[in-house]
Amino acid sequence: MANVPLNHEIQIGLAIRQLRMERQMTLTELGERTNLSAGHLSQIERGIADPSFSALRGIAAAFDIPLTKLLLAGNGADRTQEEFIRRKEDRTYGKYPGTKIKFQLIEVPKSTVQFLWITAPPGAGIEPHKRNAPGEECALVLSGKMQVCLDDAEFILQAGDAVFIQAYTVMHGWKNIGDEELVAIWVTSPRI
Repeated sequence: MANVPLNHEIQIGLAIRQLRMERQMTLTELGERTNLSAGHLSQIERGIADPSFSALRGIAAAFDIPLTKLLLAGNGADRTQEEFIRRKEDRTYGKYPGTKIKFQLIEVPKSTVQFLWITAPPGAGIEPHKRNAPGEECALVLSGKMQVCLDDAEFILQAGDAVFIQAYTVMHGWKNIGDEELVAIWVTSPRI
């Protein structure tokens, strides 16, 4: 008999069951964390009930995993890829409050490293500050011209230049001092 692909609901259900078993959690315990009945969760795990988006969000929160891990179950995204690969379309986009600096958050669930793809128009920057917890940061300038302030020192970085910062102990900030958009990759560890 040929292998017949499982439908998406069954694959999501199997992924939930696998996560629950890995954590040695009963259906009742998962139900308490998600406000779903053990019976309903059992139906979801067996692919009998189609979980609502709200239910999946609650289940993902109970397992402390990204919702996409459940949504991608059965879409050809195996666990290895999910744990180690971040596709461009899965990035989170945002803007630093009160600035014109845009970022794309690039992070993988199992990693302590976080990447930010930053774009800043001329004159935009981040005021000097220290992190409130131990950690390191580094930036790689892809294009443009960045002025970096480290305590009382200032440095000019151009495409290809990088800076490494003990962000908990060093006052650090930066500014786009060029005439074109600044593009940089900012890396933090652990995540902030």
